[in-house]
Amino acid sequence: MMIIKLKGIEYYIGINAIKLKLNTISLEDTLALIHKIQLSFSGSVIQFFNDEFILNQKHIVDACYHFIKSFGSNRNIASSKNIELLLYLACNRQIKFSLKNFGINEEILDKGVLHYCVIHKIDKISEIDKKLIAELDSIPQKPKILDKSLEKFNKIKKFFNIKEKQIDVILRSYNIKPEDTVLNLENLDLFYVSLNDLISEKMALLSLE
Repeated sequence: MMIIKLKGIEYYIGINAIKLKLNTISLEDTLALIHKIQLSFSGSVIQFFNDEFILNQKHIVDACYHFIKSFGSNRNIASSKNIELLLYLACNRQIKFSLKNFGINEEILDKGVLHYCVIHKIDKISEIDKKLIAELDSIPQKPKILDKSLEKFNKIKKFFNIKEKQIDVILRSYNIKPEDTVLNLENLDLFYVSLNDLISEKMALLSLE
């Protein structure tokens, strides 16, 4: 599990994935169990999500930062912290859209591998994570959000409607040479940084709306 302290805010975030040993639990029961654990750790937020359009851990960390700030300044869009987090992951103020693309559903549950993040003021992330793993009768997995590929990059760029020109501007702001602004496996890390910047920019704009 990755545990990260949010800069400038007294919160920790843990990011993990688990594989269910038995796929016999319903979505309703899964969500109820997660909610019960969240309530048992006062001040915590536990959010399971569809990882399909998650670029990497920074995508999640930035969304957590913005949703915490939105509640802290009473500028939150949703009344639920869990929903607010999904809105920032999606960079979209439409709850239905964000739930559809970033929430979990029966299809994801049937696959047996679930991704999630845990947020808490006090560093109890590991304790909450162990509780989740045990209660859901599961084993930890390497989160797929750590994977990088050309296909994943292009898919997420398209989802967030980010143009080539925008990527190019960000790359040049990092003094990247023109010949390095054509996506390939060798410069994929640089393109991920650029896409992260542009997704973060969309989150910031959402917070200002």
